[in-house]
Amino acid sequence: MSKTKEPAGAKSQPITLENYSPVYGLFGDDPLARDRLLLRLRDLFAGADPSGLNHEKFDAQETAADVVLSAAQSLPMFAPARLVEVRNADQANAAQLEPYLSYLGDPNPTTCLVFYGEGVDKKKKFFKLLEERRWLHTFMRGNRTQMMAQIRAELEQAGLRFEADVPALLVDLLGTQDLSLALDKLKLLKAADLKSKLTIEEVLVAVGDGAEGAVFTFIDHVFTKNVQGAFEQLMRLKEDRSQSPIGIIAMMDRQIRTLVYLKSNETPPGIPPFLIGKFAPLARAFTWKQLFDWHSALLDADRRCKSSRADPWLVFEAYLLSCFVPRNA
Repeated sequence: MSKTKEPAGAKSQPITLENYSPVYGLFGDDPLARDRLLLRLRDLFAGADPSGLNHEKFDAQETAADVVLSAAQSLPMFAPARLVEVRNADQANAAQLEPYLSYLGDPNPTTCLVFYGEGVDKKKKFFKLLEERRWLHTFMRGNRTQMMAQIRAELEQAGLRFEADVPALLVDLLGTQDLSLALDKLKLLKAADLKSKLTIEEVLVAVGDGAEGAVFTFIDHVFTKNVQGAFEQLMRLKEDRSQSPIGIIAMMDRQIRTLVYLKSNETPPGIPPFLIGKFAPLARAFTWKQLFDWHSALLDADRRCKSSRADPWLVFEAYLLSCFVPRNA
């Protein structure tokens, strides 16, 4: 084959049909940044070939290397170049990657062959050769502060307004999971209402478990003493068969313990930092007697739900009323 092109500066320099690498290795546990580069490549080659005839996708674990290489070695049809993607290349073993080594030594200059995945194993010749040819591009997550800043920038770029705690919540909810899909859901959620701020509750419903979001909202209403909001949300929880009074009691007990820690000027264990800022004013608003009374009533409701024949939801509703009606009323 003819002499290969010099690799383009994938992360910073413009990529054009006159300046692209014949091979890209995109790996790392930051799929948001990694997929951004992949989308740049897709847009570039799709723009030159609206038919899509010169764009093929494969899975390194499911497709034999000779099938992928046949596609990579093919000449483009009615377009200047081809784009061939191979996902999960990091999951393939050394034997599965072996056939690619000779191709990496002399790739087809009219094909852009893209391997991508999460991990990089530099013990394998495949990754060593990618690095030697300057075709290996790694995208690693930063620390918590860096991840929050990245999410904040993504939301702002999408034109979304959001509550201050949303970036922290996304980091805590998703961990090392793919953030790009979560951001797509949030953009879709707010597409028709860009003026209102994206709330924590909306994030929980859209990204986390919807039921978890409902419980979160309910508990928030209870502890801020929003009677109407609490009982409206309670009706929704009763319709959701995945929720039980005992499970909600356990979550409320955890919140009471959090308030006790904060009121004692201690850091509550296992609580995301963004929630500490939310709970601190609540801890100051409650007296020690109120916390004791709420916990005593919650303990009694838990015992009755587990041991009596009464409907657990009725027991829980009675507890809820005790939260809003003073005992000496």
